[in-house]
Amino acid sequence: LCSPIGDQCGGFLSNPSGSLSSPYYPGNGLITQCVWQIQIEYNRIALVFSYVSLNCFQEFIEIYDGPLYASPLLGKICNGSNLSYVSSSNTLTVLLHRDSYNSGYGFSGDSTTYGKSHILGF
Repeated sequence: LCSPIGDQCGGFLSNPSGSLSSPYYPGNGLITQCVWQIQIEYNRIALVFSYVSLNCFQEFIEIYDGPLYASPLLGKICNGSNLSYVSSSNTLTVLLHRDSYNSGYGFSGDSTTYGKSHILGF
């Protein structure tokens, strides 16, 4: 699910607790493309990026409301804090594209099942 030059990133995520961050966060990353597909047994997924700092000219994060490219794009971001997204089903996909060695600090985020108190992790 990912094709980084260097450290591995991305994958299929279904655990009920944890967090998500870009490789080498906080710090410059490698040129990479990572895909995290998040799928839980039931309920919708609420994803909050606590911090995003990328080079907006060459780097971005895309959040899809389901499987990659087969679902609506919920957002495309490169900077900000406390950015929230909610899926309409039990699947959400996050794509990180970094195309610069002169990049920002990366990102970190957490997720919860929407309407439940359980933490959904990465």
